[in-house]
Amino acid sequence: PGQKIWITEATLQDDYLRVLNVRSAVDMFDVTQRDQILERLRELIGQTEKAVVGIDFPFGFSQSAVSTESWPEFLSDFATTFKQEGIEAFPGKYETEGRSKREIDHRYGGQSPLSLQVKYQVFFGLRDVLHPLVSNDKVRVAPMQAHDSAETTVIEVYPAATFGAERLYRTGYKYNDEQSRRRRRENVIGLREHENMIIENGIVEKVTQSDHALDSLCAAFAVRRALNQGLDREHKSVEGHIYA
Repeated sequence: PGQKIWITEATLQDDYLRVLNVRSAVDMFDVTQRDQILERLRELIGQTEKAVVGIDFPFGFSQSAVSTESWPEFLSDFATTFKQEGIEAFPGKYETEGRSKREIDHRYGGQSPLSLQVKYQVFFGLRDVLHPLVSNDKVRVAPMQAHDSAETTVIEVYPAATFGAERLYRTGYKYNDEQSRRRRRENVIGLREHENMIIENGIVEKVTQSDHALDSLCAAFAVRRALNQGLDREHKSVEGHIYA
């Protein structure tokens, strides 16, 4: 987790988003165990004032797997269900025989929240990151909870969908070969050109070397785009929403 979780910090400067740094969790927090890293991540998000934080994992499940229309109730139920359980117990009662993708996953070509590719992010993200922050009233999660500019807001992002929307490389940039590095470079340059972003050359080089770093930077781009378009959405679903 320390090498796969990356944090991008950026600030609005006039009409530009200036990227301050992009760091792996192990470099930022100087710890290596998952529970330590997630604790530090919660502290970072909860103590940051008036921020918008984009996190890359599904914030919900298909409506067919959930017994409530209220997202906060779903989140509380999920955390209670797995309070004493490990990842081996997941998805448990949230497993569905039929459609496991959310409507928003179909729209953006996302993974099912129950898929092997994202199950760890979903399990620990919902239980150990979002639930403590929401239950302690440290953040609002948009659009399921009303956005308040005076509070820190958390939104779900999906870098692949953002790259696709920007007509950049949605796939083929995650390997450790020359072609993947070239695609990562073209992606970050493309993001910088498509939005008012200030990204120093040293950060361009860093994200060219790591797909996790690039995805983290793309999360900041998606946050900026979401702020431009507005965080509120007319249709609020217990399934959640991707800000691409």
